[in-house]
Amino acid sequence: MELTESNYYGLEANKEYSSNSQIKDFQECEVTAMKRINGEIVDEPTIDMLIGQYVDEALTGNLEEWKESHPEIIAKTGKNIGCLKADFQKCELMVDICKNDKKFMQYLSGEKQVIMTGVIYGLPIKIKMDVYDEKHDVIVDLKTTKSITAPCWNKKAHQYQDFITAYGYIQQMAIYREIVFQHTGKKCRCFIAVVDKGAYPNHEVVEVPQDEMDDLLYGNEFAPGLQPLFNRIADLKNGVEQPIPCGVCEDCIKNKKIEKPISLAELRGRLD
Repeated sequence: MELTESNYYGLEANKEYSSNSQIKDFQECEVTAMKRINGEIVDEPTIDMLIGQYVDEALTGNLEEWKESHPEIIAKTGKNIGCLKADFQKCELMVDICKNDKKFMQYLSGEKQVIMTGVIYGLPIKIKMDVYDEKHDVIVDLKTTKSITAPCWNKKAHQYQDFITAYGYIQQMAIYREIVFQHTGKKCRCFIAVVDKGAYPNHEVVEVPQDEMDDLLYGNEFAPGLQPLFNRIADLKNGVEQPIPCGVCEDCIKNKKIEKPISLAELRGRLD
């Protein structure tokens, strides 16, 4: 199928193609990921997600159109009636800080919301880049985060990391870069343009290291890269393998039935 702005997030597109967010779903829980693909689970956007979308639309999309489709951000009662709810009022400050930084905005000056597809390790992939500057071979993804400098706990790595590593953004940019490479034969430089939600929002443009993207996607002497994961996802989506529940996500807990005791080592392995 040909992907467009209107069908990119649809069920048909999600069944035919995997996105970085879908891949992260599989890394969390295979059963829940398959339920989302089949439309059995439809997640309501969280406040943090809506804040991110607001800033993203204000800087790289169509904010007014987005507001019309998200009336839940407008207060219907109280002192803010008819205006942004308290949770979203800081969005305007975050956007203004970005717009008032000439260099920051230069990194957002390429083509916006660019859709491409490709295949990585046999898995059909779709990407939607916030900014793609073909002239300078640059990809930029716009992010919001709680704090740019605060350490973030990565429960899989069992350690504190920077937000870019902890939230899987290196993987995301590695996938974007590979798909663009398949179309152009060029390896782009990749940047995260970020504004945080501090009392006075901080903002930065961070370059994602090429070698870390290479190691994560293609592997090295210490790790196999993403090929085993992508092969597994393809088998699951094609019905060759059955998904395994993680046992700790909300959906798994809701449907949980004890079959046998677990070991203390297993419990320790599930710690956040």
